[in-house]
Amino acid sequence: MRVTRWRRGLAGLLLTGALLVAGCSAVVTGEPVAATGRPALATPGARTTPTELSAPTTPTEPTTPTEPTTPTEPTTPTEPTTPTELTDPTAPTARTTPTPRTTPETSGRTVSTAIRPTPATPAPAPMPAVLDVQPLLRSMTAALNDHDRAAFLSHFSSPAVTVAARWWDNMDVIGFDAGSVATYQDQGLRVAPNDAGIADIDYLMAGAHHPSDGADADGTPVIGTSQYQVRVSWQRDGSLKITRWHAVRPAPWDCSCALVATKGSRVVVLSTPAAVGYAEQVAQAADTAIDFQRRLFVGSKVALTPLSGAVIFATDRATEIQKWFRATTDKLSDVTGIALAYVRDLTIAFGDDRPVDREVGSSRLAVGPMASGLLPSVLVHELTHYRFFALPLDRQHLTNDPALAEGVAQYVTELYFGSSAAQVATGAPVADLGTYRLVMTPARLEKLFTGAPPTAAQMRDGSADELNFWYVIAASVFVYLGEKYSVATALKIAECGYTGREAFACAADATGGSAKSLQSSWADWVRRSYG
Repeated sequence: MRVTRWRRGLAGLLLTGALLVAGCSAVVTGEPVAATGRPALATPGARTTPTELSAPTTPTEPTTPTEPTTPTEPTTPTEPTTPTELTDPTAPTARTTPTPRTTPETSGRTVSTAIRPTPATPAPAPMPAVLDVQPLLRSMTAALNDHDRAAFLSHFSSPAVTVAARWWDNMDVIGFDAGSVATYQDQGLRVAPNDAGIADIDYLMAGAHHPSDGADADGTPVIGTSQYQVRVSWQRDGSLKITRWHAVRPAPWDCSCALVATKGSRVVVLSTPAAVGYAEQVAQAADTAIDFQRRLFVGSKVALTPLSGAVIFATDRATEIQKWFRATTDKLSDVTGIALAYVRDLTIAFGDDRPVDREVGSSRLAVGPMASGLLPSVLVHELTHYRFFALPLDRQHLTNDPALAEGVAQYVTELYFGSSAAQVATGAPVADLGTYRLVMTPARLEKLFTGAPPTAAQMRDGSADELNFWYVIAASVFVYLGEKYSVATALKIAECGYTGREAFACAADATGGSAKSLQSSWADWVRRSYG
C-alpha cells in the first residue's frame, strides 16, 4: 500500500488570499513477497576420474619373433611409451592404458602403469534458484560510507551506470558523509531470477546523510532515503550487476542534470546552474529563518534542540517543483494549485536487522518561485516542519492529523511575525493574530467553527479562503496553549502529538488538566479572539 502524506503550508500568503498548497511526503509501504527457501550451495560441475582398465581374464602369451633370413641378434622388445594424453580408448591407434605385461614376479597378475591426468578447471557454478541481494547492498553502502565512487559504480553495468554516476555526483554536491542502500525494512532480500538470471527489486531505498541530518539515539546517522526500482543480473562468477536504476518518485537529485550548490552560513541550497540567482536568495532567507528558530528555542527554554542546518532545493520554474517527489505517471492537473514550498519527509530503510517498529524522519526542503516575495516567513514555517519531522514518527500519524503538523508550523510563523528580537531573546514572544483577519471573519467563524480542531479533510479540501481559515484554527490551538502556559509548553505538547496522540490529550498530560475542559476553554478563546 502506498500512503502519500501531504504537508500543507500557509507561510504568509494569507494577505493575498492565495492558496498555499501542502508539501508532499510519501512513505511507501507494502509487503513485497519475499522469496522463501535457501539457495542451494553452488557445486562445481563434477568430472569423472578415468577408471583403470583391467587385464583380460587370460593373459596373452607374447608372440615369438620370426627368425630373420640372415641370422642376427634378436631384437630386445622395448617398454611401451607411457601416453601423455588420454584419447578415445576405442581408437585403434591409441590406448588409454598401456597393454598389461606379465613378469615372473607377478606370476600372471596384471600390473597397470596408467597415469592420472591433471584436473581441468571446474565449470562455472550453476545459477541458483534464489539470489541473495544483501551482499550487493552492503557493498554499495560501504562504498558510500567510504566515499568511494569507483567501488559504488562497479556494481552497475550499462545503461544503469550512467544514471548511477549522475545520482552519485548530485549527492556529492550536497556534501554527504555517509549513505545507505537497503530494501525497505530488510524485505525482499532474496529474489528469484528468470531463466536469463534477471530479477527485480521494487523496494530498494537509497540515500545519503548530510552532517545537518544528525543521528538517532544510538548515534547511528539518520539517512533519509527515496525509493528505486532496480533490476539485477546474475553473473557467471556468482556476482550481481545492476542493469536498471529507476526512481519511483524522482527527487531533485534524480534529474538528468548536474546540480550546483549555493552555501549559506547554515544551509546548502541546490539548484540547476540557471537558478543560482534564486538559490542565493533562498540561502540568505533560510539562514535568517534558522537563526530565528534557534533564538526562539533558546530564549523560551524549549526542550527540543534547534536546527543546525538544512538541505534545500530551489527552482525558479513552477512546473519543476510540482514534479519533484511525484510519480512520473502523475499529471500536473492532479495538483491543486502550485506549492510555495514543502518539506519532503524521507523514509528510513533500516538495514542489518535494525529495529523497525519506529521510523525516523530525515527531511529535504523544496522551494518554488512563488515563495520569492515571501521569504523568509515561508522558510520559518517550512523549517519548523523540517525540525519536527526529524522526530521519531509513527508512520501513519501525519496522514491522520495534518492539523497538528501545520498548526505548530503556523504557530511559530505567527511568533515570527509578531515578536521583536528582544521579546524572542527574553522568552516572551507574541503571536501576531491580526495578519489573518482577512480569512478569520466573524461570519466565517460562525459558519465553519464547531469548537473542535480541523479534520484532515478540512485541512485538505475546500476553497482557498476556507483552507486558510482552517490553517489559522489549527495554529490557534498552540497560540492558546502558548499564551496560557508558555511557548516551551506549547512546543512540548506538539512534540507529544508527533507520537500519534491527540493534541489536547497531550496538553492534559503536560498541564494536569483534562482534555475535554482544555478543548472547551480553547474554543471559547477562539471565539473571543477572532470573532
